[in-house]
Amino acid sequence: MSLHSGSSSTGDGFVFNPDDMGYTADPYPTYRHLREEAPVYWWPEGRSWLLSRYHDVVAVMRDAARFTTNIAEWEYAPPYDPNRKLAPQVVEYHRLVTAGLLQLPPADHQRVRKLVSPAFTPRAIERMRVDVQAIVDQLLAAVREDGRLDVVTDVAEHLPIRAISRMLDIPDRYEASFRRFGTALVDSLNPRLGPDELAETLAPIPEGVALLHEVIEERRHHPGGDLLSNLIHAEEEGQKLSRDELVSLVAALVTAGSETTVHLVCFGTYQLLRHPEAAEALRRDPSLTRNALEETLRYDNFGKSGVLRVALEDVEIRGTLIRKRQLVMPLLPSAMRDPEVFPDADTFDIRRDHSMTVNFGSGAHFCLGAALARLEGEVAVNTMLSRYPRMRLAGEVRYAPHAFIRKMSTLPVQVA
Repeated sequence: MSLHSGSSSTGDGFVFNPDDMGYTADPYPTYRHLREEAPVYWWPEGRSWLLSRYHDVVAVMRDAARFTTNIAEWEYAPPYDPNRKLAPQVVEYHRLVTAGLLQLPPADHQRVRKLVSPAFTPRAIERMRVDVQAIVDQLLAAVREDGRLDVVTDVAEHLPIRAISRMLDIPDRYEASFRRFGTALVDSLNPRLGPDELAETLAPIPEGVALLHEVIEERRHHPGGDLLSNLIHAEEEGQKLSRDELVSLVAALVTAGSETTVHLVCFGTYQLLRHPEAAEALRRDPSLTRNALEETLRYDNFGKSGVLRVALEDVEIRGTLIRKRQLVMPLLPSAMRDPEVFPDADTFDIRRDHSMTVNFGSGAHFCLGAALARLEGEVAVNTMLSRYPRMRLAGEVRYAPHAFIRKMSTLPVQVA
C-alpha cells in the first residue's frame, strides 16, 4: 500500500522519525519519499502535519491570514494559568514568549520589528565586518600544535554569540550563560515535550533573564552607541517598546547567536571540504562565498523542519483538510531539494541561481538576523580557506540529538 496525502503509515514500513541518527546524518531519502508519496503527512508523534513540497511550504509560510507563528494557538498548547503555582522558569518563559515577535499581534510585531530592523540591514551589518574578522582571528588561534581544529567547538559555537554581544555591548563573561539560555529557548519549541520535560528544559531561563535585566539596568544608567542602548531609549519614550518587549527582543537576539547561526559555519565548511573543487573556486574568487553558503543552506540545510505554524481556520492543502488550531511543520530542507523548482536539486552547485530559495524564511517572519548570519559565515569560511590552503577533513563528522536541528557535535579538520 502506498502512502497517500493525509496518511500516517504505509505498507512498506515507512515511519517518520527525526530522532533517528541516520535521519540526522542524511534526511534526504526521507524528504524524497514524503514529496513523492505524502506531500501532506500526518505525524502522530509530533501531533502535526508535515509539508514537504516547495510550493506548499512557501505558501504556508507567507499566509499570515490563515496561519500564525503563535504556538499558544495550537490545540495541544499547555494552558497557562497565572493563578496556578508554577516553576519560576515556566513563569519567566511565559513572559518572554508572550512579548516575543512570534506571538505578538501583527500590528505590534510590525512596530517592534520596524524598530530593530535598521540595525540588521545588509549595509548596517557590513559595518561589523572588522569586528567579526577580529573574532574569527581570535578563535583560529586555538589551532593545536598538531595542526588540528574542531570547527564546531573551536570556532562555530563561539562566533555568533560573540558577534551579537558586540552589537549589544554585552561583557564576554556572560557568554556561557547566554548560550545555555538561548539553547533552552530553542529547545522549548519541541512540541513533543510534556509539562515536566518542558520545565526541565527551561531550567536556565531565570538566570538568563536575570542577566538580561542586569545588563539593561547597567546600560540604562550608562548608555552608549550600541544597539541595546538604542532599544532602551526607544523603550523609555513609552510608545514604541514596552519593558517586556525589550527583554524578549534582546533574548531573541541572544538566541539567534546561540544556536542556529552556528550550523551555517559548520555545514558550509563541511560541504566545501567534501567538494574540494568548490573550495578551490572560492580560494580563487572569494566573491563566490556568499552564494556558496546559500547553496549550502539549500543543499544541506541544518534544520529538521521550518518555522512552526498553527492554522487559524480550516485549510485544505492538496485535498487534505488541516483543521483550525492544528500544527503544521513546513519542511524547509525538503522544499529546497524539490526538483520541480531546483534543477539537479541533489547536486551541490555554488554558482546556482538562488532567486527561489527561502533559506531564511519568507513573508513577515523572514529571519531578522539573516544578514548577520551571512556575514559571519562568509568571514569564517573565507578566512579558513585562505589561511589553510591544505585544510581537509580529519575524521568523521558527528551529530548530537536535537529536536529541530541536525546538530553537529564535532567537525575535525587538519589545517597544517
